[in-house]
Amino acid sequence: MKGLLLSFALLPVMLLSTSTINAQCPGCLIDTTQTAVGLYPDTLPDVTLNQPYDEDITFVMFTDTLGLTVNTFQILSVSGIPFGLGWECNNVTNGCVYDPSVSIYGCVKICGTPLQAGTFNALVTVIADVQIVGQQTVTFTLPITVLQGSGGNAGFTFTPAGGCQPLTINYNAIVSAYDYLWDFGNGVNDTGATPPPQVYATAGDYPVAMVSTVGFQLQSITVTGIPDNYGDLFGLETTPDLYFYIYDQNGNQVFDSHPTVVDQLPPYTWSGLNLGLTNQVYTLHLWDEDGILKGADDDLAAVSWSGNLLSGTLTATLTGVADSLVISFVTTPLTLTYNDTVHVFPLPAVPVIAASNNDSICEGDSSILSVAVPIGGTVQWYNDTTLMIGVNTDSIVVLQPGNYIAQIMDTNGCGASSMPYLFTVIPLPPKPNFAVNGNTLTCFVTGFNLQWYVNGIPIAGADSNVWTAVTPGYYMVIACNAFGCCTQSDSVLLTGAGIANYNNDLSVKIIPNPASSHFDINYVSKSDLKTDMKLRDVNSRIVFDESFELKQGSNTKRVNCNYLPAGVYTVEMKNEKGSVIRKLVIGR
Repeated sequence: MKGLLLSFALLPVMLLSTSTINAQCPGCLIDTTQTAVGLYPDTLPDVTLNQPYDEDITFVMFTDTLGLTVNTFQILSVSGIPFGLGWECNNVTNGCVYDPSVSIYGCVKICGTPLQAGTFNALVTVIADVQIVGQQTVTFTLPITVLQGSGGNAGFTFTPAGGCQPLTINYNAIVSAYDYLWDFGNGVNDTGATPPPQVYATAGDYPVAMVSTVGFQLQSITVTGIPDNYGDLFGLETTPDLYFYIYDQNGNQVFDSHPTVVDQLPPYTWSGLNLGLTNQVYTLHLWDEDGILKGADDDLAAVSWSGNLLSGTLTATLTGVADSLVISFVTTPLTLTYNDTVHVFPLPAVPVIAASNNDSICEGDSSILSVAVPIGGTVQWYNDTTLMIGVNTDSIVVLQPGNYIAQIMDTNGCGASSMPYLFTVIPLPPKPNFAVNGNTLTCFVTGFNLQWYVNGIPIAGADSNVWTAVTPGYYMVIACNAFGCCTQSDSVLLTGAGIANYNNDLSVKIIPNPASSHFDINYVSKSDLKTDMKLRDVNSRIVFDESFELKQGSNTKRVNCNYLPAGVYTVEMKNEKGSVIRKLVIGR
């Protein structure tokens, strides 16, 4: 036996996630390409908050364990799944019972829209019916992770994309930039690429902006100094004709200043360049154009600078002369602004549980617990923190004691939980059996409030353990505790000595007795009297009641009884002169 139980302990590995709940995820598809015992896939993909989720899991069952045949598997129950998700087996109409001798395959679909983020451990209960051993029950956990959703744009992301107050948002810049300036809409600013988490304590829509410097634009180049000794071969030209090229760090030409500036002594400024620069080294080559007759163009000098610098002055040694070239440049930051909005939703009001019978009921009774649910929202009930599977209505019938909690969710996925509502079930008193000695009735139950009844009517003042019957009829006693929870005894028919006898003015016979489909009541009366006739069962319940005028002399009344079950009944005739009770047996 111990070996069998050890082998059966492997069952959860095979049956992971094959539970059912509420028939709300139909259409599970089996992957019949799998043949080895196990789950496919064997790990649930993560769920994303407020995003639809749909996943099919195929399981392949084994047919025996330690040589003993496994007759059936059954997915019995589950608790602790994330709110908003449901699941269903493909054999829900048969109670999720599987016969591996018929097919080794089964599957489960998990679906819905999760409304709670975090890691959850669902508790799954599986029953296997094993040859000789019988039913074996195993419980195991099924981890499910619900991830926070994220929002954002081309410049930055934030997680979660929105949520319920108070909400903490993590931001991250995804655009490469030299600097950042954040405005989170909550009164806080920051300059980092990954700023600290931001807290939004109250509900509302918060505009978020990130201004980033993604580069610089070269606006102008000014040659501020150059010797006046550049000319042509014949001395005809004494002022330079300037132009320049700009190259990136890979030697690619990115700018050409042509046309040439003719006969212009420094300082001279080229403006309106609007050349975008990135974070790399750029080189400017300054030339003096001489032309064919004047000789080759003169490469005056080259200066280099980093593209992420603001305005500055550059110097370089001129070619061929012991002097310097002085160039100043002006750049402006190239900024891009990215905007988004964080939506923070208010929490619904904390629900308050109301009960139809206060906070307690007697054993065997029931009560209704109810809670207000937001329009379009949902509710999930718990008993002592255990999820009540499928209990999602605003009113529920309760029979069992416990601390009941209602968790509501509005259409934004924001939830609130009620305070635990302690519900008590009060035990009933023991059944108050009693003994009959002549016309003396003695109840054996003590410590409770007693009340004696005859023919279903309480007897005034009959509230002690001992009572003396004075009229014929069905007697019983009811015992009640201080909470008003009561238990009644069986009814006993008393017609013997010491009990007041029948009305001398009324003679009654029942024919036939036992009866089948009907019986006749023959009676002789000494006067005209209005009479009530009642037919009671063994529990003193009235099953026939009729009033009629009793005439002086002999009378017969037929009563149909074919609708009554077989058993012992009493016929009670009562008028102002008194009453008479007769025993009636109905047989079939």
